[in-house]
Amino acid sequence: MQKIHDWVHTVTELFDNYLKGRLTARELVKQLRVVERNERHRKNYEPEETMWFKFFDGDTGDTDIGDIERCLNLPSYHTNHIDLLSSLEIGVSLGNKIEVYYS
Repeated sequence: MQKIHDWVHTVTELFDNYLKGRLTARELVKQLRVVERNERHRKNYEPEETMWFKFFDGDTGDTDIGDIERCLNLPSYHTNHIDLLSSLEIGVSLGNKIEVYYS
């Protein structure tokens, strides 16, 4: 597991743009996958390794892009959808406190 500081600002901006309605869920996931692919090429990670996030101190989830995609595709009243949105809102409101990992 490697903590990656280089993408924190970019990822935080993407989540903020999604929350403000500037990106759709599909666009968010697509942009996150571009970031993941860029990091994979930059550091030569293995294909099975993925980028994942912690949204705030004490966040016990290891949320990867697939998790984000699945949760955002759930109905808006589903607990997992609501929890993800809450985590995104907390992470974005704290500024660049979202942690980005690759493993």
